[in-house]
Amino acid sequence: MEAEIELHFLKKFQFKQLVQSSWSCRNPFGNCSWKIPELESLKYHLNCTKGLLSHMEASTWHDHTNYTNHAADIFHKVKCDINPELLTQAWLKFYECLAQFDLVGELPQHSSVFQSVHLCEAPGAFITSLNHFLQLRYPFLELKWSAITLNPYYEGNFRKSMIGDDRFISSTLKHWNFGIDDTGNIMEWCNVKAMLKKPHHQVNLVTADGSVDCADNPGEQENYLAPLHWCETISALLILSNGGSFILKMFTLFEHTSVSLLYLLMISFEELHVFKPCTSKEGNSELQVYERCVLTTFTH
Repeated sequence: MEAEIELHFLKKFQFKQLVQSSWSCRNPFGNCSWKIPELESLKYHLNCTKGLLSHMEASTWHDHTNYTNHAADIFHKVKCDINPELLTQAWLKFYECLAQFDLVGELPQHSSVFQSVHLCEAPGAFITSLNHFLQLRYPFLELKWSAITLNPYYEGNFRKSMIGDDRFISSTLKHWNFGIDDTGNIMEWCNVKAMLKKPHHQVNLVTADGSVDCADNPGEQENYLAPLHWCETISALLILSNGGSFILKMFTLFEHTSVSLLYLLMISFEELHVFKPCTSKEGNSELQVYERCVLTTFTH
């Protein structure tokens, strides 16, 4: 039984690092799109399987994934025994990432501060999860954090694009940056630049948890999300200090945009891992892409 349980926590893959001098990234946005036949075949067969569910009501599918979720009891157990601040499924997934990988990294000697920046963060569960982890494992560290997310108080934002729960945001508003236009949209370059103007002395960790509603065409979820993932990654590389870590939520990795993004991450970081947390439902394509020890940061 223990061996079977352990398997659910081992859904991870580390990319092999090649000789650094053999990697390059010239004109990253100047080439036409391309396809890899093997990946296209995987995408086709996956979408055919997903298509078998088209007749099913969303509520029925939700009930089914809950029933087949091996980690369903973890949420209840953590809530009853610990009851941490802002406990959500995202809280559990990120805490699992913190426990699996060295997201804290090698801090400078005598360092007493851990600084993090959180992109597309609402409602704030990654922050509270990180704070809980640091309080338990590194009580000598003070967490200093800032975050950007779609502004729940900006009437011009689409309601369905935002997270309705603002309990944590409203009580920590001074830590949130909604950009120059107050939307909090990091796909607007002006908002990224506004975020970079904030003083960030030594950023140890950047997280990116953005997503887009693809219910109308779930088979093209990866293409819908590609621009957001690139904006999150470029922002992270502009913010991170040397030696820092980055964790990015992605989904399937079939398209040239995702392959190219993984390539950029490979040449920018010392380690690259793809991880499916046990606390992430098996009925979705969600992955956590973890990069440790940034080697190359961008300038703006």
